[in-house]
Amino acid sequence: MIDTFAANLEARLRSGVLEGLKHREMEDWNLISDGRKLVGKRLEDRVVAVHKQTGLRVVLSGAFLRRIEMSFPRLVPLCPERQCRSEADMSLRWDNLFTILETLGPNMRQRQFTFTRIDLALTLNRNPRRVLSLHRNARHRRIRRETECYYNDRPGVARKGKVPYHMDALNTVVFNGSYMRISLYDKVFEVCKSLTEVPDFPTGLRVEVELKQAKRIAAIFGKPAGLSVSLGDLSLAKCYNVFRDILGQFEIPQGNRPAKLDLSSCLAILERHPECWDDLGAMRPLDAYRLFNGVGDEQFRRMRRDVSAVEFWLDDFQWSKVLPVDRLPEMVDIGKGGIPLATPSNPVEIFRNP
Repeated sequence: MIDTFAANLEARLRSGVLEGLKHREMEDWNLISDGRKLVGKRLEDRVVAVHKQTGLRVVLSGAFLRRIEMSFPRLVPLCPERQCRSEADMSLRWDNLFTILETLGPNMRQRQFTFTRIDLALTLNRNPRRVLSLHRNARHRRIRRETECYYNDRPGVARKGKVPYHMDALNTVVFNGSYMRISLYDKVFEVCKSLTEVPDFPTGLRVEVELKQAKRIAAIFGKPAGLSVSLGDLSLAKCYNVFRDILGQFEIPQGNRPAKLDLSSCLAILERHPECWDDLGAMRPLDAYRLFNGVGDEQFRRMRRDVSAVEFWLDDFQWSKVLPVDRLPEMVDIGKGGIPLATPSNPVEIFRNP
C-alpha cells in the first residue's frame, strides 16, 4: 500500500556511528557523501549513507539522524514485489525499518517522524489498456492541470520529448499537481522496460498516488491543523481509505448515458476506435475537432471534459466499484520478466475502523 516515503526526524546517533561510516567500518552501509551544507548562515556537517540490502537512505547532521527516504516494499528485500494484504504485512515492514535504524541510534520507535512524502500504490488485477485510455481525457478535482502525459514507449528505448502513442497499447497516464501526482500505468510493461519484448498479460494496472509536503499530507489524512501524520496513522486500513478517497475524486459523472447523440458523444465514440483515425488525417478526434474548427483553449477544455464524461458513461466505470469500501480489491503481484506471481486470494479483512 505504501510505496515510497520520506520523513524528517531528530534522533541522536550512537557513539561512533559517524566515525564508523566515514572509515567504511559499518558493513551494512555505504557512505554516499561526507561534506558540509550551508544551513541559514552556518555550515553543518552532512553525511548521506545508504543501507546496502534495502536501499534505505539516511541523512545525518552533527550527532543526529535528520532524514530517512526509502522504498517501503524493499523492507522485505527477498520479495519486494509482494504487496501488503494485511496489517501484519505492514507491521513486518515497519519492524524491519526500526531494526535497521537501531544500528544508528537507540529508541527509534519513540521518535517523532514528520512525513514529507508518502506514495500510496496498488497493482490491480485489471487490464490496464482500457482503463488508461479512459483516463487520458479525465480530470481530477484536486489537480487543476490537464493530463500531464500519456505515452507507450517501445521497450528498451528511452523516452525523450513527446512519443507517438496508440490507444490500444497505451501504457502510462500521469496527472501532476503541485502537491499530488497520480500515475496509472501498465506494471508488466514497466517491469520489462529494459527488454526487447513484453509479454502480453491482460492484467497489472498500477495506480500510484504521490503526496508531498507535510501539512498537505496531514490534511489529506484528516489530521487537525498543526498536527502531522504519525506512524499510527499509517495502518493498511487508513492508507487504503485515503487512496480510495483520492481516486474517487476523478470527475466521473453519475446517472444514465447521454440522451442524445451530440458532438461530444460522437467524438467520444471515435476516441474509442483508433482504427478510424486515418480518415481524420491520422489525428485523434479531439485534435481534429480543435484544428478543423479553430476553437480556443477554453472551448477545447470544455469539449474534452464533455468527451471524458461520455467515455466514462459508455464504460460504466467508477472507482467506487473498482475499490470496495470494506476490503482490499483484487490485486496481482508482477515478478521478474513481467510474469504475474501465484498469489493467494486477498484475506477477507474488513476495514471497520480506518
